[in-house]
Amino acid sequence: MRNFIFHPIADTEIQQAAYYYERQRKNLGEEFIEEIYQYVEKIVENPFLYPLALNNVRCCIVKRFPYKILFQIMKNEEIQILGIMHQHRQLSNWNRH
Repeated sequence: MRNFIFHPIADTEIQQAAYYYERQRKNLGEEFIEEIYQYVEKIVENPFLYPLALNNVRCCIVKRFPYKILFQIMKNEEIQILGIMHQHRQLSNWNRH
């Protein structure tokens, strides 16, 4: 099984989104985080199921919440979660490198 790591900015994006959802409804922020981690587990199991979005960055669409998970497969096969991005944001405006 591959390992995964969160880029510090991706970690911040998760926390900010969870805070927003928690203000909308009690425990919704926690549900958001759980949903993201469920998708991360799917990514780790089979990262090649998800299409390339930009260069070597792949994209996984989250169903319950309007977010996408941007990640890359490192040379050591570790998965690096680069971003948790709202689906209405344009990928062309996203650049983590």
